[in-house]
Amino acid sequence: MATSPKTFCLLTPRGRSAVATTQFHSSELQNDLAKLFLTGSGRPVRLKPNTPQFGFWNYGAEEKEGLVVCQIDDQTAEIHSHGGALAPRKIAESLIAIGYTELAHAEQNLKHDGPENDRRGNVWRSEIQLALSQASTRRTALALLELLNCVDEKLENLVRLIESDRAAAASALELALSHGEFGLHLTKPRSIVICGQPNVGKSSLINAVTGYARAIVHDSPGTTRDVVTEVTAFHGWPVELKDTAGIHDTDQTIENEGIRRARAELKGADVRIGMFDGSQPWSAADQNLLDELQPHIVVHNKSDQKLENAERPTGVWISALSGVGVENLIDLVVRQWAVEIPKSTIYPINNSQVNRIKTTLNAIQSDGMSADDETITKLLLSNSPNDNHEF
Repeated sequence: MATSPKTFCLLTPRGRSAVATTQFHSSELQNDLAKLFLTGSGRPVRLKPNTPQFGFWNYGAEEKEGLVVCQIDDQTAEIHSHGGALAPRKIAESLIAIGYTELAHAEQNLKHDGPENDRRGNVWRSEIQLALSQASTRRTALALLELLNCVDEKLENLVRLIESDRAAAASALELALSHGEFGLHLTKPRSIVICGQPNVGKSSLINAVTGYARAIVHDSPGTTRDVVTEVTAFHGWPVELKDTAGIHDTDQTIENEGIRRARAELKGADVRIGMFDGSQPWSAADQNLLDELQPHIVVHNKSDQKLENAERPTGVWISALSGVGVENLIDLVVRQWAVEIPKSTIYPINNSQVNRIKTTLNAIQSDGMSADDETITKLLLSNSPNDNHEF
């Protein structure tokens, strides 16, 4: 049996990231893994194809690092380590020390991608690997890593359904699309817009959530005249908070522009938070604003100055200055979207993948049995000129 060259490449872009992925290929894969990938007690880790396994990478001189290895096939495996420069470089040095040659990503694909790998959809793998390198939180990185390790199997299942049961294939593709919003937001933060009248504490809330004075706070109404944004994470899910100008009637040109921008942000928000001053009686202006905003969450600020026996809409009580109730608000925000990671199906993580699924589904539903299997499969697995359609 011919011995194939020992090669490896860094699949994720170099630089800062949550996770770095290195792929290596050898006909002596199992022997090499027995030397380099060990349990905590120093024994070789037993790997199963397409099953991530945690262990310790042996750098030599009793230096080890915890990471994840997933065996793709008999001759290929992937190492998922800490991002940045140090861990990938040390992994590369350990592979070179036992005879591996480093290749560019394109060279690795050209050298080892045969018809079987083409069928499994390397375009999907490459896109997920790129997203993994851009993950901003541990939780989203783990979700993408789990998807990366099952993408070949899930795509193969879809191809088999296309060949054997078009109705079942269509149902599977519709299920994948239903999880598209979750997938797209693994790398794109959800937009959370905070709106209210001037001086109700919107900027103080941004500061309380982020933990530092990002927004200017002043007693004068109208201090925030532009949309102030801050990217953070709620329970490990990326979010972009947007503090907007206070919405009110004014004849000031600059303030009116800020209010116009606030209303524009509301239209594209994933979560709208309507914030009101709990130290003041509920007014007609408050009710008009509530009717206009149609917020997902109503927040009453200044709980420490709460008026007793005052009627007002049901909402979350907080004190943005002291932080009381802010954690409850964050919990409620997270509950506005599904946070359970889909496990039964592949799901798209960018608009290109959304478009491939939609195009494939349309071909199945429009053409029925008239389109051949190869044509429909190619729509699912290949890039197309229209891969930039929005979800």
